[in-house]
Amino acid sequence: MINAPPILRQKGSFSVFAAFAVVVLIGFVGLAIDTGRALVIRTELQSAMDSCALSGVLELNGLADATKRADAVGRFVGAQRNSHDFQGSSVGLLNTDITFPTTLNDLTPPTAEAADGTASRFIRCNVTSPGIVPLLLSVVGVGSFNLTVSATATVQSAQSICTIPMALFGDAGGGINYGYTAGEKIFLGGGETRGFFQWANVADDPAMSSVNDYANAFTKFGSCKTPTEVGRCLSLQSSQVPSLDEIWNARFGVYKSSGLEPAEAIPDVTGHGFPGRTDEVYKEYRTNFAPARAQAQSSAIPPGYFVPANTNSNYGASFRRLTVMPVVNAGDNSCGGSSSARRLIGWACVLMVSPITSNEIPQVEYIGRANAPDTPCRTTGLPGSASGSGPLVPVLAK
Repeated sequence: MINAPPILRQKGSFSVFAAFAVVVLIGFVGLAIDTGRALVIRTELQSAMDSCALSGVLELNGLADATKRADAVGRFVGAQRNSHDFQGSSVGLLNTDITFPTTLNDLTPPTAEAADGTASRFIRCNVTSPGIVPLLLSVVGVGSFNLTVSATATVQSAQSICTIPMALFGDAGGGINYGYTAGEKIFLGGGETRGFFQWANVADDPAMSSVNDYANAFTKFGSCKTPTEVGRCLSLQSSQVPSLDEIWNARFGVYKSSGLEPAEAIPDVTGHGFPGRTDEVYKEYRTNFAPARAQAQSSAIPPGYFVPANTNSNYGASFRRLTVMPVVNAGDNSCGGSSSARRLIGWACVLMVSPITSNEIPQVEYIGRANAPDTPCRTTGLPGSASGSGPLVPVLAK
């Protein structure tokens, strides 16, 4: 018997090592690719649940049906407006995936049907994406896996906001509503006493030097980065803003033939009718979030004004008439002896009542304090202290 040379007997070992190396290589490549994919999917799901919670919590206004509305809004934003797996798959939310904890550590929170809408202050959105199959690790025997993410949100008083450049005179000793009652009408100008409001440099902006600066801020998005801290002094502007009726009426969706345009002076979608809208969500908005809407619709369009075609559908935005306004201490002259400055004592939610003619005095309706749980006023801004006086903004709590 002739034995093969040693080198011939060892040739097969290279195939074994090569096969082993390929498996290892696939494992490492698969680990990188599938882990990266899992991280992307998890990030997409987390964004969906964050948006679900942040949008839904704004509906928790202390009314009996608050949790049902919060569930509907959170489900719509979280599931219908978001996707995952590289935006290729929809986010599926079960009936039990949106709950309303009583505390952050509540491990068995109730669903919208069982929760107390008058007391709910938290919303939790939770989703599980089952059966995610690895693209490459399945070759080496790794099976499918599940991903679960959640987000919990609540509201806190904002430490800075965008607001119209106006201030409301109030009574520092008048309780949480500064001496006002819900539904009370307040006029522009007329003296520094409770019951009037006027232009104010709410953000202490040195660029606000003329009445036209106030008009521009009013027609745009207001004075942004305005601190909500009480106690600071606001400079007041007693001069009447030129063409006040024009900038005021633009928020109602009515314009002069030669003047502001809807694109630069955005109208409020609650300023006039919504033909064909009969769904329950709209009815809820109309009833609870746009009080005195009928007053604006029943008011005749002032002479020289008109409603451009498709103004609401093309340019309309909510909360242009329902807005937040700072409240200053009426009669308090402690701001460095200046008669044109008053000290900030809080924030109010007000509604611009109706369009005006050039010889009319505009009015706002006092709705309530801006940091009340049931306030219809919503704003954007940085969350601040839970005991602050600024308007409520959504914040992720966990």
